[in-house]
Amino acid sequence: MYILTLGDSGYPQLPWLMTPFLDAESNNYNEKHMRARVVIENTFSRLKNRWRCLHKDRVLHYKPVKCAHIILACSVLHNIIINFGVEDTEENIGLQF
Repeated sequence: MYILTLGDSGYPQLPWLMTPFLDAESNNYNEKHMRARVVIENTFSRLKNRWRCLHKDRVLHYKPVKCAHIILACSVLHNIIINFGVEDTEENIGLQF
């Protein structure tokens, strides 16, 4: 069983990595691939803006398994915040001086 990952055209097509096709006949696939990547990249940006621990230094500070747990926890908390309608203000995130 593979976990599928979306990649850009700089990567090869692999059983677990979906990249855009270079031929013109795959426009529908490429369009859906591009839309999915935009959603994913926007989600990553929102998570990194809300949770600075995900944005720091652009390197792993922990082992990959622990990083996965941190990312999962941040994602769950992010969704809870959205579900309860909490706004992104400095007062809500404790940055008031």
